[in-house]
Amino acid sequence: MTEDLRLLTRKRRPRRRMVDTSIPSPCIQVCQVENDICVGCGRSVDDIRAWIIMTADEKTQSLHDAEQRLAAQTRRTDEALKEVA
Repeated sequence: MTEDLRLLTRKRRPRRRMVDTSIPSPCIQVCQVENDICVGCGRSVDDIRAWIIMTADEKTQSLHDAEQRLAAQTRRTDEALKEVA
């Protein structure tokens, strides 16, 4: 086999994706999902699944969205408790 043919038939290594570890996962080990949102961390199922491959900017946005969801859930719970009382 000639050198040129050997180079053409050599398999390429798969390109490794750079994993961003600068922002830790917000998981608090309360993994209960209601309406595709984790009640523990507030992330969507899609965000949880994609966390490992997200960029730092995407993770920051995900955290912001999760914070908003958890705040809204707290307000709804507080309102429901006031109605019962």
